[in-house]
Amino acid sequence: MELTLLLKTSELNSELLDMIKKLYKKKKVCITIKDANELDETEYLLASEANREYLLNAIKSDEGYEFSNEEFDKILKGQKPDLSKIKKVKIKK
Repeated sequence: MELTLLLKTSELNSELLDMIKKLYKKKKVCITIKDANELDETEYLLASEANREYLLNAIKSDEGYEFSNEEFDKILKGQKPDLSKIKKVKIKK
């Protein structure tokens, strides 16, 4: 199991360590600390194995979603898009 967390240093506390201990029980773990500001978007998206697998499968898929620039802006801002304006489409290859 791999776990990637993106945190502010102010969010580091003993509860986080307790959570890691519970998740991994008595296993050995490797903790790597990186300055997230140094990661580019691609590195961040590929940092987790599960996310990397999901993205690679999505690239291979022949289906995708079509939506307006306004809905895309909402997604980028972390807002909920109007799902009625998003439609599933076949991707031409």
